[in-house]
Amino acid sequence: MNFNELEELRQTNNKAFKKVASRRYGMEERALNALLDDYELEPKGSDGPPGHDAVALTMSEIAFKLDLPVKVVGRLQNIGEIGRPITCNDFENLKFFAKIWGNHFFLRCQISKLSQKQREELIKRPELSSKWERWIYSKYFFNKIEYGHGGRMINPERRILINEIAEDIESIYRVPNCKNTRDHILKIRQMANNDRKKVGQGRATERSVLKARSLPESEFELFKDTYVFTEYS
Repeated sequence: MNFNELEELRQTNNKAFKKVASRRYGMEERALNALLDDYELEPKGSDGPPGHDAVALTMSEIAFKLDLPVKVVGRLQNIGEIGRPITCNDFENLKFFAKIWGNHFFLRCQISKLSQKQREELIKRPELSSKWERWIYSKYFFNKIEYGHGGRMINPERRILINEIAEDIESIYRVPNCKNTRDHILKIRQMANNDRKKVGQGRATERSVLKARSLPESEFELFKDTYVFTEYS
């Protein structure tokens, strides 16, 4: 570990820093603690900079250090559980979250609340983990197509064509317009149409359907979640 990496560790995880530094410099931890105290080299607080200071790491670096998927850290930001930028307090909360992430005991407890059908759907359906997948779902789910007698479409101008939306996500999200992408769009369209049917038949509300999909629970919140500031973001 070079000096820059050691300094980065000092700013993010003081306890780990002391263990690594004591081995690097051939010192006992007690001696290192005394040195840090005498020369006031240790940042205030036992676990790094003040809690509201931003961690000097990118989201990818934070996810790598904690062995969490980047999309999970991003989703925690989107639902407001951690801030943007990620602070030292957020980093400590993420360390606790990482300890139980994927733990079989907690997974079993969560899955045990689901019916057999819900478990199968959880495995089969697309997870909508990417921003472009959630954007496509929202386009179909909130599309206000109306039908008249005999199933005739009253406002066909609102129909969303697969090729057109595939071109849109290639332009906006840089997702290749290929057969695999178009097949995936079809699955998401079916999912959104099934959910709209539940709402239309009064078997569910829009909020409950979106919550079941682990999505923001309103059209506006879902729009913010999938909004792209530039075509390169």
